[in-house]
Amino acid sequence: MSESDKSSRSPTPKEFDESAAERVEKKPKEKESPQQTHDDETHG
Repeated sequence: MSESDKSSRSPTPKEFDESAAERVEKKPKEKESPQQTHDDETHG
């Protein structure tokens, strides 16, 4: 099965879990980084 076939069909629960977990893992890191917050405030 090609990559395009994979993306055209809806993701399996496992795939969905993985992408959700990725997002959850990245969020705390962004919050921890003071630089990130400053950038957001500067760009408004």
